Amino acid sequence: MHAKLKDKSNDYKVYSLTTNLIPADRKDRINNIDKELKAGEKVIVISTQLIEAGVDLSFKEVYRDFGPLDSIVQVAGRCNRNNEYENKGKVNIIKLKDEKDREFSKRIYDNKLLDICKKVLSENTSFLDMSQSYFAKVNDSFTRDNKYLMNAIKNLNYSKKRDKEIPIKDFTIIEEQAGKEDIIICKDEGVELKVRNLIELYEEIKETKDNKKLNRLIAQKELINKELANYRVSVYRNQLEKYYSDYQIVKEFKYLRYIDYEDQKEYLYDENIGFLSDPKMPPPSSLVF
Repeated sequence: MHAKLKDKSNDYKVYSLTTNLIPADRKDRINNIDKELKAGEKVIVISTQLIEAGVDLSFKEVYRDFGPLDSIVQVAGRCNRNNEYENKGKVNIIKLKDEKDREFSKRIYDNKLLDICKKVLSENTSFLDMSQSYFAKVNDSFTRDNKYLMNAIKNLNYSKKRDKEIPIKDFTIIEEQAGKEDIIICKDEGVELKVRNLIELYEEIKETKDNKKLNRLIAQKELINKELANYRVSVYRNQLEKYYSDYQIVKEFKYLRYIDYEDQKEYLYDENIGFLSDPKMPPPSSLVF
């Protein structure tokens, strides 16, 4: 989406905000967007849920994929946030679908929350009334579910569909997700040098017997770890698989996982959208016919 809008929006500056960007790049980008908005520049930002909390940006108009009302409210808070635009801001709620006409929102959110939000929005009442109605309905729905689950437990109902019971097998506490891994992107050679320094410090700490020197080395280690946090992204393990197996560019030392400067530039990191689940090019050993 970022690439398509950038090609077609000649009068606008187009940015992407995502947790696939290292924190250092996200911070710089948010500061640049803020300055350009305040200067009256034409700006388009494509963002994940990252923008819904803790990002102080304000736009004349917002488009958001359908979701629970509380998420819609969060992103609405980025529209005419400080009443700086003369006319009221406009928030557009749309339903994004894939090529098979399936709604993306249903893959992300609890369908029950989506159904409640749809009902509340159809009431077409004031913002405050909609919020109160939404949270009351959510509370009623989950209270009822808890009661129905307890009924199933009392009757030892594991799988049968019965009135006023939710089978035990249908209940999950935490939705299973693929595990994530933190990985350091050596965005420049200075970051790669910090990683090497950290590895050397670990080795030195392991061999040091003097307590005074040991405390100094540990303090240095903690300082470098703090600095490297600005270059760390958290990605799903399955997105890293090809970089482990086919590309073999993920380097590891103890708990550290990192991509060196040349490899991140060649294959894995894009200035505009961050970490790439699809590499920029095939691995060096690949043959393409």
